[in-house]
Amino acid sequence: MLKKNFSIFKPFFFRDLTEKECKSAVITYLIYNIGLLCITYFAMKKDEWIFVTIFGVVYSILFFIIVVLQNKRKMHTLGLKKGNIKVTVIVFLLFLFAALIKNVPQLSTHKISIVDFFINILLDLFTLFFTEEFVYRGYLWPRLVILLGKHKGTIFCGMLWGIMHLLNPATYNTLNALAVLNAVLSGVSGQYIFLFLYSLSENIYFPTIIHTAPHFFDVNTTLRELVKAFADII
Repeated sequence: MLKKNFSIFKPFFFRDLTEKECKSAVITYLIYNIGLLCITYFAMKKDEWIFVTIFGVVYSILFFIIVVLQNKRKMHTLGLKKGNIKVTVIVFLLFLFAALIKNVPQLSTHKISIVDFFINILLDLFTLFFTEEFVYRGYLWPRLVILLGKHKGTIFCGMLWGIMHLLNPATYNTLNALAVLNAVLSGVSGQYIFLFLYSLSENIYFPTIIHTAPHFFDVNTTLRELVKAFADII
């Protein structure tokens, strides 16, 4: 149950952060996004969605490593805590079991393999953890709160998260003012929702699982597709 005074702005998310560090983090985030723009540009030239997925995740993992090394004494400000880890694991296993049951017909008729099933889940988890949950909830959010204030920082972070989705090459042909407005509004509302889950669990893994879970049920990426994509790149 929620405590009577429950708040998404738990003090330990922000403890020990200095204003100078927070300003530096914003610059680091901007550099990270310039890199993502370059990746999506080359993905558009190749007309290959899996290119941006693979290279975007690899690039984001490198960003993750750099940020962790910079904040190794302040891991609590990145959401990299155990928190309610038992509940997190149980919820993950429940979603995994439900997705497996849903895909039994495809598995039994060999439309997909069990390897495809788990590759899809791992790729989705890696994608959403390293490119979204860690960046916009674990890393950027507490630092923007320090710089701008609780709700101003949260709203601005949500806006950035929503706009980030417009970097997807698939959206470029339909990009207009309404699409931008929708991205901003959904980003802000989603920010508060996932921050609630983050604060509830006190770790960044729980909102990642909830965020990723809907993707578990449809296997969109197979081992064959990944091998072909790597072969094309090489």
